[in-house]
Amino acid sequence: MHRKSVIVLVVTSLVLSFALAACGIPAPTSAPTEEPTDSSIATAEPKSGAIDNVKDAEKAVIRIVAEGTYSYPDFSEYTEMGSGSGFIIDPGGIAVTNNHVVTGAARIKVYFSGSEKAYNARILGVSECSDLAVIDIEGDGYPYLDWYTEKPELGLTVYTLGYPLGDPNFTRHKGEISKEKTSGNTSWTAVTEVLEHDAIINPGNSGGPLVTDDAKVVGINYAGASQYDMYFSIPASEAKLVVEDLRKGTNVDSLGINGEALVADDGSFSGIWVYSVDSGSAADKAGVKAGDFITSLENIQLGRDGTVTDYCDVIRSHTASDTLNISLIRFNTGEMMDGQINGRELEATGNIDANASTGGSGENGGSMSGSTSGTAPAYFTEEFDGDLPNWSYFYFGDSENDFNITTNNSQMVIDITQPQTYVYINYDPYIYTDVRVDASAENMGNNDNNISLYCRSQDNVGWYEFNISSGGLWDILRYDEQTNEFVNLYNGGSYSINMGRGQANTFTLVCQGNTISAYINDHFLRTVTDSNYTEGTVGVSASSFESGDASVGFDWVVVSEP
Repeated sequence: MHRKSVIVLVVTSLVLSFALAACGIPAPTSAPTEEPTDSSIATAEPKSGAIDNVKDAEKAVIRIVAEGTYSYPDFSEYTEMGSGSGFIIDPGGIAVTNNHVVTGAARIKVYFSGSEKAYNARILGVSECSDLAVIDIEGDGYPYLDWYTEKPELGLTVYTLGYPLGDPNFTRHKGEISKEKTSGNTSWTAVTEVLEHDAIINPGNSGGPLVTDDAKVVGINYAGASQYDMYFSIPASEAKLVVEDLRKGTNVDSLGINGEALVADDGSFSGIWVYSVDSGSAADKAGVKAGDFITSLENIQLGRDGTVTDYCDVIRSHTASDTLNISLIRFNTGEMMDGQINGRELEATGNIDANASTGGSGENGGSMSGSTSGTAPAYFTEEFDGDLPNWSYFYFGDSENDFNITTNNSQMVIDITQPQTYVYINYDPYIYTDVRVDASAENMGNNDNNISLYCRSQDNVGWYEFNISSGGLWDILRYDEQTNEFVNLYNGGSYSINMGRGQANTFTLVCQGNTISAYINDHFLRTVTDSNYTEGTVGVSASSFESGDASVGFDWVVVSEP
């Protein structure tokens, strides 16, 4: 094993973003005027059954305009109208959309294709963590859609239906199912599993249906990564069970906020930004307001990975009536506040810098053993935008000429040219006992490599390592430097691993006490028990197999308390 000090060459910095198809698209400013000339919409004639072909499906697809007051992380506050989509599932006017389309709105108007008439609608129930909502439109006798009851298979022809970009004109895009299940965790929701397809979703399509040729609803559209032609829908199999509760007036996995996970620019703190609060909800009764920044729930730090996964995990672990501790920052008053959901109301417990912002610094929190190099943080987010003075590398292989490490376009790229070469990037300043390491990495070369996270690394002792291969397999390992051997603690395979060139994955390794836990793309894989190592440094790794050609780009690394 060969160890070296700092290594990277800075080239350029270009941040690539994951474009999520959320709403908030300004609605047309002109008010609805005359009744529609299309009598099938204007008179809402009762139907004997659900629509059974995609050409007629637009009759049951609605444009939703939600008006309310929303607060934003730049501390601006606006009363505005946002536009989303939805679809009717019952002739009595029961319709499905996304939670983020309607929660916190003071007024909801619904429009049909080809009509300027506005219908009032009220919320029956919402689910923040499933990003679903059910609304009741005034009147009855509406055309409606049925659920798809079979398992969606790869290649199934599907259509996205809705009103993207605030356009009052109906839009339909054709595609097919490209992945039967993938992670649905985003900055605003934590759906267990979602469908991936290539039928276009744009902002404003949120809440609209994904349907088959015979107009059966396969899923509810909610997000997309247009730069990769990847679009995501909540599957009918998951949605319809939640919808049944929502239409009865029961909220599911919700506190009553419309929010989004944010991480400070320097990684010093994270949480859930509250855009709006549903009046009368548990959050409202506790004193949560639009513009608050929720930092912890039931003493669990939130948003560390840029998603609401931790927030939703806590909510799903309790009933709606349970008392939950909540902490937040109210930036407009400079107050730090503590309180309880279903308990005591929020009250100020301290103050922050009056000039603080969501890009400022905050407490790292927690304790650690070991020493620091200068002012290097113990807990942080590394986005590889510049020099890396606190990182070094070591490797297994014939020569350090067999690989190259650079930072380029906000990535740390490890290029390997020879087989069986293992390159480790180590964060030097701190020795951790209990620690969590998250990283996002992209396979940029041939589909023949390993990508790893490791913890409790000590010179002449060893470390724990979690790796996944580009072929969909994973291992939890213990490396023993005395014997120069890897000990396999557990291994397996997972459909949650995105395989192939250009595919990215998010890894999580948690070393806590005598347990080592591994996650891939927010899906739990395994916890193993081992007591050989109790502390050490952390880092990431890439390695080549027999082909000797591997290229891996790390987008970010987060080191935090578990």
